[in-house]
Amino acid sequence: MTIPREEVFQADEYTARLKQVRASMATSGIDTLVLHSASNILYLSGHHTLNLWDYQCLVVPSELPPFMILWQFERGRFEATAVATEVVLYETGSDPIQKTAQTIKDRGLLSGSIGLEMQTRFLVPKVRDALVDALDSATVVDGSRIVDLVRNIKSKAELEVMKNAGKITDSAILAGFGTIRAGATDSDVVAEVAAELIRNHSLGFSVYPIVSAGYRAGMPHNSNCGYVIREGDPVFIECSPSLHWYHAPLMRTAAVGEVSQQIEDFAALEQDMLGSMLDAVRPGVLASDIAKTGQKFIIAPAAKSRLARFPLPPRCATLAARARREDSVEQAGEYRIAAPRERVWEALNDPDVLARCLDGCRSLVPTGENAFAAEMTAKVGPVKANFTAAIALRDVVRPSSYRLAVAVKG
Repeated sequence: MTIPREEVFQADEYTARLKQVRASMATSGIDTLVLHSASNILYLSGHHTLNLWDYQCLVVPSELPPFMILWQFERGRFEATAVATEVVLYETGSDPIQKTAQTIKDRGLLSGSIGLEMQTRFLVPKVRDALVDALDSATVVDGSRIVDLVRNIKSKAELEVMKNAGKITDSAILAGFGTIRAGATDSDVVAEVAAELIRNHSLGFSVYPIVSAGYRAGMPHNSNCGYVIREGDPVFIECSPSLHWYHAPLMRTAAVGEVSQQIEDFAALEQDMLGSMLDAVRPGVLASDIAKTGQKFIIAPAAKSRLARFPLPPRCATLAARARREDSVEQAGEYRIAAPRERVWEALNDPDVLARCLDGCRSLVPTGENAFAAEMTAKVGPVKANFTAAIALRDVVRPSSYRLAVAVKG
C-alpha cells in the first residue's frame, strides 16, 4: 500500500533550512550533527510522530544526505511526513545506540567532529553518555544551539502557518469566553476551549488549556478543579493549538458582571504596560529588553502602590467586561473605509487627519512620540465650552488599532 504524503511545506523549504544549518555547522567546526530534539528533527526533515519516548535521531552530515535512526514501528509516520531524508530502522528489542554509532561509522563519519545536542531533554544523560562511549574514536562536541539559532528566524511559509494557528487560538479564547457565566465551573470553560482547538484540527495542545477563576486567577499554572465561577470573578484563560506543531499561545482574562475598582485599575496598568512593550518590538531588539520595558511599569513607585492592593492579581489580563465609569465621556462609532489598511493607518497617524476625526477638535499639535496637544470645543445643549487636552496613543498595534487617552487640562 502506498502511504499518502502529508505535506505542510514544499521540498525547497527544507533545502533552504538544511543549507543554513550546514553553514552554521561549518562556522562551529562541526562535520556531523546528531539531533535528538523532536522539534529540530521536524524542522529539518518534516518527520513527526506522537511517539516522543522511543529513541530516534536525525544525523546531518556536512555533505551526505541526512538520515534518521528510527524504530521500525514508526516507519509509516516517516513515509508519510519525511522529506529528502533516508531512514535506518532498528528492530524492537535491539540497541538503538549501537545502531546509531554503527551507521555513523559505516558512512565514514567518525573521522570528523560530531555535534550532539547536550542540552535537549530528548537526550537524557544516560543515553547521551552511552552514545558518546559508542563513538569513542570520534571527537564529540556540544552542538546544542546550531539548529535552534536557525529556527529563530521564521520563513514566510512558517509565518503563514503561525498566523493560522493564531486564528485557532482566537477562536478557542472566544469559545471560552462564551462559556463563562456565574454558576459555570472552570472545567466547563476548559472543555469548551479544548473542544474548539480540536474542532480546528489542533494536533495536540501546546499547553493544556489553563482556566483559573476567582482567587485562583492570580496563581500561575493552575489546572481546572471544578471551581464554581461567581459574580464579579475574573476568569483567566491560557491556551494554544499545535497546528503542524506550530504554536500561537495567548492569555486573556474576562470578568463576570461588575468588577471591583481594584481590578479596573490593574487592567489599566496592564494595558499601559502592554502598549509600551508592543511599541518596543522591532527587528534586532532582544526579547529580554522588551520584558524590561514592561518591568519598568511594575517597579515604578505609582505601580507599586497599586500592586500592593492585589495580593493575588490576575495575570496578563485584558478584561472582557468593564464597569463604565460615571464621569467618563465616550465617542464611539464604526466606519468602513474603502482603502488599503496601511494607507488608512498612515492617515490616522497624521495629526491633520486625526483632528478631523475627533468631535470638536480645533487643532492637534504633536508634542512627542504618539503624543499631542489639542484645542477642543464641547457643546452640551445650549452650553459651549473650550478647553485644552493632552492626547496620547496607547496600545498601538500597527497597522490594526490604537487607543486614545485624553486628559483634559481646562
